[in-house]
Amino acid sequence: MLTVLLRAAVPRMRCTTWRARRLFLDVCRTLDQNASNTFTSRLAIGWNRQLHSEARGSILGVPTCPPMQEAVAQTPPEGNMGKAEIEAAQAILGITPTQPGSAIGGGVVIICVDCEAYEFAQHKITEIGISVLDTRTLRDLSPTDSADQWFSKIASRHFRINEYAHLVNKKYIKGKPETFAFGTSTFIDKKDAVPVLNRIFEGPAVTDTNGVATKVVVIGHGLKNDTKFLFSLGFKWTAIPNIVRRLDTQSLVGSKKDNVGLSRLLRVLGIEVKEEHLHNAGNDAAYTLQAFVLTALREHAAPGSISGAIHQQRVDAAAARAVKQATLEAKNAITEAGVTDQDSTAPMLPPTVVDGSETSMQPSAPVTKSSHTQVRSMDDYGPTVKSRRQEKLMRRAERLAAKAEETQNGSVDGMS
Repeated sequence: MLTVLLRAAVPRMRCTTWRARRLFLDVCRTLDQNASNTFTSRLAIGWNRQLHSEARGSILGVPTCPPMQEAVAQTPPEGNMGKAEIEAAQAILGITPTQPGSAIGGGVVIICVDCEAYEFAQHKITEIGISVLDTRTLRDLSPTDSADQWFSKIASRHFRINEYAHLVNKKYIKGKPETFAFGTSTFIDKKDAVPVLNRIFEGPAVTDTNGVATKVVVIGHGLKNDTKFLFSLGFKWTAIPNIVRRLDTQSLVGSKKDNVGLSRLLRVLGIEVKEEHLHNAGNDAAYTLQAFVLTALREHAAPGSISGAIHQQRVDAAAARAVKQATLEAKNAITEAGVTDQDSTAPMLPPTVVDGSETSMQPSAPVTKSSHTQVRSMDDYGPTVKSRRQEKLMRRAERLAAKAEETQNGSVDGMS
């Protein structure tokens, strides 16, 4: 690096004598030779890349990256990304026994939240969806019971903020605030949103007959975003003491590289949803809680089945995109080609009489042929010209044909 900088300075040394410039170049050559010898000696004794990397990090103060093999070994397999969350979900629902002293033992209340915000002003929360499942009502159910029996224990609410009720998303996603399918929507003022949410989240605390605060588990699909929306309203559910766990349904079957959308998860689980019911906060909260329950049940019956189905769907979607892209490229290629049905042979020019015998004459370049009519002139060629080279070849063919015809006419006149 030093040598490069020194050599770059040579053209700037205009005011110095030729001796100084000569001495300067000698110094640069000496540095090059020393660097070459040092590199050769390092190759002879072996280059310790790890020590070099550590030394560089200590000198520059830059943390070094681990080797690729170690990084891959430290990355957990994609199929196990949601294993801990699925086990927690099964324990919360009572599908599997809980460990003694567990925070979720003895029955909990699951509260699922979903929010809709205006697409051009994310601080304007237009809808709030809440779904509640008291796991103490599930004690008479078993994992083999139908999903509808489990879903019947879920209660859902849909709140719309009066101040922003007229704001409906249309550009990026189509909001459906009027299509709540699990009850009747409730309109509330923005200032009343926090008291309403407090009653929902703290209400289960007084229902325990033993006077013990009921434990609450909060879930959501993309819970981080919904938490931000609730915080913007002034409701901080993270400060409620009886909330013992939070779970995100995206982490149940997804991975860090691929977040599974709610509609995609519902398709994999076989939950039938009408398109007009999505992007409604109340419906999305109910469907998220249903997906949470059904994922826990399916993974208990066949571990890895949901993640495997999502992976297969991802592969099928990638294959479909590849086929679509290939088809589009083929259509574009055909369109750019213009004339798709070309004649492989060029048309014969009029025969030329040489020394009393007729000889055929071919043009030096093939003449393109339309898929409908034979191209004889530029007028026929017309709008099918796609490049200057094609036009040039056509004009050359016309000149050759005219010359051949002129030669033939001259020969006939001479014979007569």
